[in-house]
Amino acid sequence: MIKARVLTIPILCAVLGGSLLGAEARWEDNEYWYNLVESGDRSSFALILYSKRLQTLAEAAIVEAVRLDAQEAPQREAGLQQKKEEESRLLLERARSVNKPNFRP
Repeated sequence: MIKARVLTIPILCAVLGGSLLGAEARWEDNEYWYNLVESGDRSSFALILYSKRLQTLAEAAIVEAVRLDAQEAPQREAGLQQKKEEESRLLLERARSVNKPNFRP
């Protein structure tokens, strides 16, 4: 027996028949999107809720993150190059300190 609680809120319902990323049905109101999706093995369903306000904030944060990544890329690259050069220098110094006592010109 399947038990469900029915919510009575004014929503727009569009049956999509699986055309929207595996969604069987989608409901929408002013604040949220509700997607009913079928599992991969088609044995169960899941109801996925999206907050429109949070979705807008997340999209803005992604755009800002991409912008900052592009802006900081040259500095990161220079830092990585500097780190490699320092590691190489330290490796050569260690090898020199190990080999110096045994060196006879």
